Amino acid sequence: MHAIYELNPKSKTSFFVRNILMSADGISTLSKPSYDELVSFGINPRKLLIHKNWIDLDRFKPIPNKLTLKRHFNLPDRFSVICIARLTIIKGIKEFISVAKKIPEVSFIIVGNGPLERFVIDESKKTKNLYFMGSVDYLDLHIYYNLGDIFCIPSQYEEGYGRVAAEALACGSPVVGSNKGGIPEVVSCGVGILVDPSVKNLTEAILRIYEDHELFNRLQQSCRSYAEKNFSSRNADIIFKGYEGIETLKS
Repeated sequence: MHAIYELNPKSKTSFFVRNILMSADGISTLSKPSYDELVSFGINPRKLLIHKNWIDLDRFKPIPNKLTLKRHFNLPDRFSVICIARLTIIKGIKEFISVAKKIPEVSFIIVGNGPLERFVIDESKKTKNLYFMGSVDYLDLHIYYNLGDIFCIPSQYEEGYGRVAAEALACGSPVVGSNKGGIPEVVSCGVGILVDPSVKNLTEAILRIYEDHELFNRLQQSCRSYAEKNFSSRNADIIFKGYEGIETLKS
């Protein structure tokens, strides 16, 4: 299970979800909130596992000279915040743009596509410190993470996990973002700041890191080791053990 569905546990939809999932020998979720939601549907906890995503740490890693990289993309030589997301309302794209307008001395970069693409293009034309990079092939995405000094995940809904935050941390970027769903299981206070994702709260969190160089350096220096500890391919072992457990139960 890769998401939190925010369903009423007493709804007909939850009833059908429960019946479908209970036919499985085992169910693996990406976060504790997702696990708790399935339990609320009436699914037997003995069938449930929690696993963490893992990422390619050889590809998602810091690029030494961010200044050169920014110049390559014709971005100004100044502090920058990047958001890589599906361009929808629930992903907090409008909030991100509103924050950009409140901090004109910082560059704000958006990567992605989706229903709000025209809106983002129009806003980037009107907002001097807002840069829209369009859609990027996943094989090139690690380069774009390195354009940001901070990564922002402003989701307005219960994220199932927040894989983009893990990839950003692996690239050495502290995370500012939403405290909803599984995101707090990805980002600790040692590598970022999570808040209720209002424009005011996101603005204050970004300004705090931008203005406090000691805080920024401390967070940044912890990101890579944190990612190596928490997002390596060792996380796949939980899934393998889950299948082994199912086989044990069958025998």
